[in-house]
Amino acid sequence: MYRGTDPRLQRPVAIKLIASDRAADDPFSQRFEREARLAAAVEHPNVIPSYGAGEEDGHLYLVMREPPAVEAIASLIASSG
Repeated sequence: MYRGTDPRLQRPVAIKLIASDRAADDPFSQRFEREARLAAAVEHPNVIPSYGAGEEDGHLYLVMREPPAVEAIASLIASSG
């Protein structure tokens, strides 16, 4: 997960980036795209909304609203390696 800024709307986002070796796996990339579409259709207060998904330079990515507890999540990821 990465923190970023939507360049058009100037809003904070979270970016989930999938490694290029996984993106090259057709069944995985198809499943990723399906899950991205399903996630975008879910509207619930406990689900972080998806803004978009795609592929760039061989990497799949998912862009979503930055979670309110992003600092806590970043700290947890850093501490778990």
